[in-house]
Amino acid sequence: MNQVLLLLAPIALPVLAGLLGVILFFRRPACLAWTACLGVLAASLLFFFGFMDHPVFSWHRPWLDHLSLDFRLNHFSSLLLCFVLLFQFSTTVYLVGCHRDIPRPAGFTVFLLVAFGAASAVLLAGNLFVLLVGWEIFLVARYLLIGSGGPAAEPTAHKALLLGAAADFLMLFGLLLYTRETGSWGLEQGLAVAASRKTFLAFFLIFLGAGAKSAFFPFHTWLPDAAAALPIPGF
Repeated sequence: MNQVLLLLAPIALPVLAGLLGVILFFRRPACLAWTACLGVLAASLLFFFGFMDHPVFSWHRPWLDHLSLDFRLNHFSSLLLCFVLLFQFSTTVYLVGCHRDIPRPAGFTVFLLVAFGAASAVLLAGNLFVLLVGWEIFLVARYLLIGSGGPAAEPTAHKALLLGAAADFLMLFGLLLYTRETGSWGLEQGLAVAASRKTFLAFFLIFLGAGAKSAFFPFHTWLPDAAAALPIPGF
């Protein structure tokens, strides 16, 4: 299998499935849910069979003067991505069974699949630019996904957005320190955490920002509110 296709399948196929489903089945939520499920399944199968041929590789495409599109695949990221794809497929299977309870199924499904694609992009990122773009797209998709619960869910969506943005600011500051210490936007450089105060601060800010966005204590307060505000339980 083409290496570029292997990298782009977990990112692009869920998003394309969502867009195609909205175009073809905007008023048919059952067909829309099945399109989402089949799109994630296709991405998972393409990745699995492609990984058997290319377990470790990277892809680089120059874009602007100091920025490029870099993706990489190794055994660790492949392991994480397998769990993520399994979770995504399980979620879409659940969506097939409960789509009737969603007041705005088209928007909900598209935002969910965009979040899936962004999460895969973060795992496959080869430099900080791709990582940050995927990270922020996930934040916006999460906000819109929570907001799809209707007017009553808007305060919770705003709360999740503000806490996520604050967490991203901490992480961005830590990544800038990392870039300054390593002299590169790449993610393959090692950084001794205890080498200096700056390296430790970079590690601490990245850890704190990523953890806060993942709803660890004491930044977890948006998560139970979001679970209650979403149109269906379990998400």
